Amino acid sequence: MILDWLETAWCRRVLGRRRLDFTRLRHVLTAAGLIAVSVALPRPAGAAAPPNDVCSGAVVIPPDAGAPQPYLTAATDLLEATSVGDPTNDCVDTVDRGVWFRFAPAQSAFFTLSTWSRFATNTTVEDTVMAIYTSVGDCSGAFEQLPSEGDTFGCNDDLSDTVRQSTITTLLLAGTTYYILIWRFDDEQPPVAGATRVQLHVVKTSSPANDSCANPCELYPGIPDTGSTVGATNDYQLDGASEFPGVGHLTPAPGDLRDVVYAFTAPAAGAYSFHVLNLSVVNDFVIYLLTNCPAAGPPALIRHCLAAANRNPFGAEEICCQPLAAHQRVYVVVDENLNADYPYRQGGRFRIEVVPCSRETEPNGAPTNAIPFACGIEGSADPRYDVDCYSLGTFPVGSRLFALVDGSAANGTKDFDLRVTTASETLEFDDSDNESEFGDFSPNISGLPLPREPVFLNIESKLTVPAEPYRVFAVVQPSWIKASPETEPNQDLLQADTAPANYFRGTLSGPSPSADVDTFAFQAGSGELVFVALDGNPHRNNVTVDAALELFDATGNLLIAADSSSSVGIASSTNRVPGSLTATEPFSPSDALVYRVMDGGSYYVKVFVSSGTATNVGAGDYLLSISKNCAGTIQPNHPVAFASLIAPTFAYEGAPATVSGTLLDADPLDTHAIIVDWGDAVETNELGPGVLSFQLTHPYSDDDPCGSPADVYYPTLVALDEAGAAAITNFIITVANVAPILKTLDLSTQAPFENQLVTLSGAFTDPGTGDIHRIRIAWGDGTTDTLELEPGRRTFAALHAYLDDSPTATPADPCNIRVELDDDDGGTDDESAALTVHNAPPQVTGQLASPVWPQSTILLNVTATDPSPLDTLNLTLDWGDGSLPESHPLPAGGGVFVLEHVFMVNATNLAMHLTLVDDDSGTGTDTVAVQIRPVPAQPRVLSLTRLSNSHFLLTIIQATPGATYRIEISSDLTVWTALPGSQQTADGNGFILFQDPLSPTGASRYYRVVWP
Repeated sequence: MILDWLETAWCRRVLGRRRLDFTRLRHVLTAAGLIAVSVALPRPAGAAAPPNDVCSGAVVIPPDAGAPQPYLTAATDLLEATSVGDPTNDCVDTVDRGVWFRFAPAQSAFFTLSTWSRFATNTTVEDTVMAIYTSVGDCSGAFEQLPSEGDTFGCNDDLSDTVRQSTITTLLLAGTTYYILIWRFDDEQPPVAGATRVQLHVVKTSSPANDSCANPCELYPGIPDTGSTVGATNDYQLDGASEFPGVGHLTPAPGDLRDVVYAFTAPAAGAYSFHVLNLSVVNDFVIYLLTNCPAAGPPALIRHCLAAANRNPFGAEEICCQPLAAHQRVYVVVDENLNADYPYRQGGRFRIEVVPCSRETEPNGAPTNAIPFACGIEGSADPRYDVDCYSLGTFPVGSRLFALVDGSAANGTKDFDLRVTTASETLEFDDSDNESEFGDFSPNISGLPLPREPVFLNIESKLTVPAEPYRVFAVVQPSWIKASPETEPNQDLLQADTAPANYFRGTLSGPSPSADVDTFAFQAGSGELVFVALDGNPHRNNVTVDAALELFDATGNLLIAADSSSSVGIASSTNRVPGSLTATEPFSPSDALVYRVMDGGSYYVKVFVSSGTATNVGAGDYLLSISKNCAGTIQPNHPVAFASLIAPTFAYEGAPATVSGTLLDADPLDTHAIIVDWGDAVETNELGPGVLSFQLTHPYSDDDPCGSPADVYYPTLVALDEAGAAAITNFIITVANVAPILKTLDLSTQAPFENQLVTLSGAFTDPGTGDIHRIRIAWGDGTTDTLELEPGRRTFAALHAYLDDSPTATPADPCNIRVELDDDDGGTDDESAALTVHNAPPQVTGQLASPVWPQSTILLNVTATDPSPLDTLNLTLDWGDGSLPESHPLPAGGGVFVLEHVFMVNATNLAMHLTLVDDDSGTGTDTVAVQIRPVPAQPRVLSLTRLSNSHFLLTIIQATPGATYRIEISSDLTVWTALPGSQQTADGNGFILFQDPLSPTGASRYYRVVWP
């Protein structure tokens, strides 16, 4: 029962939502006699273990698994598996029924291996443990677990607090064999039928494009982005001397795991906050700012940084209100800190944004010294128990206030209290009503009716140590009756209600718990801050409804949810303590969320009853406020409007487009920001106090998208005053493509020989800096080349060889090169260049293959070449002995040939002449000197000896050294026959030894030696 209590959601909430080590706790409680030990049921006798119960039967994962498509192994039933011989792991020692897999990746890369049933759909074991090993002796061991440091991660018990199945993301090296062991977590209970299969999902993880600051992602003020450290490397690491401004940091914070980099250029001088929201919940992010881009490591040691933040082991992080100069560029490193107390180190997703900072100023501890509220103003509880007071203004009686304190990036348990007060008493109090994305011990108040007197927000930290930062969002709407009533049916996105003010009242109809779902639609632009708040007791009569909120994008994706469904979260009290600024009553149920829009468009809010809601709070009325940039229907600040606007309707790419105008604002000393989303970039112009005219100029780098001569943009113009009042307008501009112009064409030579490489280079201009270009080159010899140029490149070069000076029968031929240039929107230009291709003469060489004897066939090796592989050739050969010259047509390009000839003269020297002519009259010659030897002497047989094998051995003398003779045999001195192998060459002394290969068969046997 004690373990069951510890597992409850309430206990997890109180303990900060950190996972307890229930295995160790079970052992402690067992030793104390508080729980009984369960004994696993024995396996059936004779049951067969799976083949991969041992290393030698490991399931082999193909080397190319996971790229480009995920790979799934076959499912293994580990019911009868054992843990005999399994190596230990450093995750958890309570494992059983291990099964083996083997993987030797073909490429070094980051891989994610998972048993999570979301991807490994045949996994039915609810709680797995996975470890990865290497071995120097194959299955003989010893096995060494991958270290859980740097870019490797060797063991995982649970993916998260709610997913007990294992996932590991780690760097694996090509050619290394890895052994993966998957166990069932030993909960001391026998396996449940149907929950004994494991499957392994393998996928190669690509590194993020912004893995280092050599290629950072750009951040823009107020435009959020999402990122991930999955697959990233540890390029940078803090050395401990870096700046961690403010209070509450967990230091040292080396940032010794994966990191990715963003870049931000301040549009104007001021303070900016850099906020990272941990979407994977469990990663310990540390963020820091650099003023330059150091070379990547691994890892580069950062000795000094501009600022850093690490206040939470696995929550949001923020660098608060960092001063930057106008146009100062900084690099934002989102790094991971190795948190040994929290073992989920797989890389994770996050949401990052940079916003201009408005920060509280002390003293502001009471209504008498309250500072003006600004949307998203940031505060600090330093010293501890600090109280900060913000002035909202005065509003009509019955106006409704909606407010949220976001403490997600603060240190500790984010325990802030919110009171809405007048100068003398508390109007409403709240504590710990937020979702974890905004600090679940932080407050929100929705739908509070306001009196007609100055109203203040009082924020207090309940931590015993200084805490920061927190952000405050608030909006004031009209009374209940002025809210737009919902209209049924509005069950889904297609039926969603709309209203100009985005302010609604509705009812979740009974019987309780209500099955009614109400949906509301609104429009939001890129960078707008959406603040959604739900009042579950709009009549302040203690009759509440336990409602919840969900925010969706235009395609129905759930972006964020808010549901304070605990008994505290739905309770209500209308009690009031007169004259108290520290009262904890009245209070009322509320749900709220803030979301900064990344992509402009349609968004939807759903209101419904929480699951598991008690019947007495499962139906009733609610009040819903949807605001943008904290701009409610009722503002104490005067609104901002565009008094005039002069906007361009047409522009050429690369040419300036200018929008100008004036603002209307009844507050004469307000400062304003003019923000233009041109459609391809966002620009901001800051106006000083009382300045109401503006002018912004922007060149479009391209008429995007590609493939059209002109494209239409719909720029959005936003005017924002210092108190958050905003005006928005749009205009339409057509941006036309400008054709590129070829400026130069240069040849490395204008008189090349055939088959000589020629370099053609050129340059061109195009004002469309985002255009992509293609070069087509017609070389004039019937061949073409196409070059695809990357964006921004304005030069090109190409190599070409003219294989022949076509046409034939000419020593040289002119050739015209034509170059065509296209951009990706149909713009074209072309130019020509001329050159003359010259014939290159062929070459010929001759070489005798052997000594030349008279009346013998000699072999002449002829090598004929021509630089042009297309030229036809003819060889003329004069042997020099008075015989007629020979003509030999040769194939194009030449080659090596062997010619035969018999010289009838002897004992003389001659010269052979070779002439090679190509089809363009190019000529090559060679002369080969020939020495014809005298007629060889007539040898004689010195002796004839019978050998033991009955064959005869002939000893021949007085032969001419080097001459080749033929040995013949006859039985009657009339008919002579050459013996096998009878061609014998005399040695340097004129001797020849020859063994007759035939045995004598007749009465008589005669031999003779003859030449030729």
